[in-house]
Amino acid sequence: LSKIYNYRYKVDYPLDGLYTTKKLPMQKLGGRDSTTGRKVIEGVGGGSKRKFRWLDNHRLPADWPRDGSVLEERVLGIFYDPNRDTKLALTGYDDKLRWQIATDKLESGDLIKTYTDIPKIPVRPKVGDSHPLGALPVGTSICQVEAWPGEGAYFMVNAQEEAKILRKIEDRVVIKCWDRLEFAIPETAQCVVGKNSIHPLRAMAIGSPNRMRWLGMRPRSGLWQRKDGRRGRKNHPPRPMIYTSPNEEYMKDVGLNNAKPVKGESVILTIASEGLRGRIRPNKRLIPAEGW
Repeated sequence: LSKIYNYRYKVDYPLDGLYTTKKLPMQKLGGRDSTTGRKVIEGVGGGSKRKFRWLDNHRLPADWPRDGSVLEERVLGIFYDPNRDTKLALTGYDDKLRWQIATDKLESGDLIKTYTDIPKIPVRPKVGDSHPLGALPVGTSICQVEAWPGEGAYFMVNAQEEAKILRKIEDRVVIKCWDRLEFAIPETAQCVVGKNSIHPLRAMAIGSPNRMRWLGMRPRSGLWQRKDGRRGRKNHPPRPMIYTSPNEEYMKDVGLNNAKPVKGESVILTIASEGLRGRIRPNKRLIPAEGW
């Protein structure tokens, strides 16, 4: 759901739908649904005025041939983005420009390459380049990984995130994300070698409630609650490996956002994807008891 709905801001994209590198205006939602106006997540409000940079999550453009040709792009500059912790790289090839997430060692003037072929012998990767998962050796640190070929970066897109290739199973490559989850992804899915960057201003400790408000975070209630150990550290067995699937198949039969409890086949569960902070309590949602 977090890939579709955003309760923090709404971007005014161009009416023609064409991609642009210009800074786009955005409207703050304050944790409310843009259609119904109902409160969905708490702890959101205020913040400095910002502009939106349209990020291109497809390292390999849709119109680029998959015949083994290499896409070479020049990094025109590394910039700050107020809407995310990572630094953005303005890259260009031919007569096209686009915004991309910068890796930690990427600098202005560098030349980054995107490969499409999978050789029999794994390649020796260079940080900042993009390869299919099947072309990289085991143990390579990667980021901006596609969950399914051609659908754009899905895993490891936040600041200082990286995954590691563990093993290869037939036409799938198993990667480990966040040191706890394993995903089996098709070998033709693109990824970027290296680790995502972080801007120095975002790496600083917040340090004061005034800066939290500047970042768009409302103050908490201040209610003191005794720590009962319920959320303490526990030892869990390793989770089973997850086989990825196309996003359309993955989102099949998923109910839409229902801020107001309604009767129907849609079921809204208490999941962390609706917001990092301030989710609505489960007792305020309608969950049908039948069929469980």
